Amino acid sequence: MDDFTVDEFDLIQSMMNIQDDFCALWHMKGEEIPRAVDYIVQNLGYSESNTVTEQIRIPICKECLDALNSGEWVLFYCVQCNQSRWHNCSHSYKDWGNNVIKFFNGCPSCK
Repeated sequence: MDDFTVDEFDLIQSMMNIQDDFCALWHMKGEEIPRAVDYIVQNLGYSESNTVTEQIRIPICKECLDALNSGEWVLFYCVQCNQSRWHNCSHSYKDWGNNVIKFFNGCPSCK
């Protein structure tokens, strides 16, 4: 399988069109979904062979970006169905350290 290469031009083009994107992360029901200000970019592939097969880009709003940078929240994100949920670290028995985003390959919503 060929390694996936990131096209820098594609990344720049995405940022130029960000005004057309809305935040793709979970917000409270009934809350208006805000416009995106940035992207979370994650490579996916096989850690055993250090091979990247694809890349996901998740539009993110300022409020969610601030939550990630605060250290108070952990974001759980399913790469299969694109569902996300937030977890407040103060209510956790686990120390998440610097791992503010946890990607899953499947979740209760898609299994």
